[in-house]
Amino acid sequence: AEELAESNHWTFAKNFNLHLFSESTRSLYGINLDRVSLLQIHTDYLRYLLRHTQAFFQDRVVLGAEIWERYKSTIEVVITHPNEWGTRKQTFPRNAVVGAGYADAKNASTGLNFMSKTEAFAYYGLFHSDLRHVVNGTTLLICDAGEEIVDITVFTLVSKYPALNIREKRQGACIRAGVALIDLELDRYLRQFLSGAGLSDEIVDEYTNAGVSDFKNAPKRMFSGEDQISRIRLGGSFTDSLIGVRRGILTLSGCVK
Repeated sequence: AEELAESNHWTFAKNFNLHLFSESTRSLYGINLDRVSLLQIHTDYLRYLLRHTQAFFQDRVVLGAEIWERYKSTIEVVITHPNEWGTRKQTFPRNAVVGAGYADAKNASTGLNFMSKTEAFAYYGLFHSDLRHVVNGTTLLICDAGEEIVDITVFTLVSKYPALNIREKRQGACIRAGVALIDLELDRYLRQFLSGAGLSDEIVDEYTNAGVSDFKNAPKRMFSGEDQISRIRLGGSFTDSLIGVRRGILTLSGCVK
């Protein structure tokens, strides 16, 4: 896919949810906007999901094409969002949903619903649990540690039947932290680190991308503390004992800044 994208001069948009952060937060973490608008990214992504959902439904369900055509106007979309989002921030995803073809501007208010991520997780967890051992009034502490944001909320179970019903017991907290920010910091560290070794910009870019990719697949998942030694594969046969790189593998000990 990456080779195809390069051949067709496509724009690679990554970590696009980070762009929803405020300008001050993006500046703090050095988050640079991709070369396409944020609305275009989300609209294209939602359109992609809709297209493949429709194809899957029509291929797997008897009379799927007929059923889809008959009921597509009644599609309801639920968008989950961080705890800190208010009504004003719902305009952006609403425009993306309309642009992707899920609904038109007239019925977007009825066919589109918003729910916090922690509330969605609470309902999901309860729905797939054995409710015989859960009583009304039970306190639920939900922590959603996502890629970019950690949301924490306390709920109370109001009722189990005839339908699940929960109520927010304490206002949720939203912390800007997540594995995507770790990846960004590593990317920044490797570029600065390798540039100091006298490598060309092209090689620095190649080794950095390879290093971040390898870090996601293994070292990050295995990390257990600051005393742990991590080995990150940069690729190639590059060796520089002064900076701890041997045969394309960078060895990092402890905490780096």
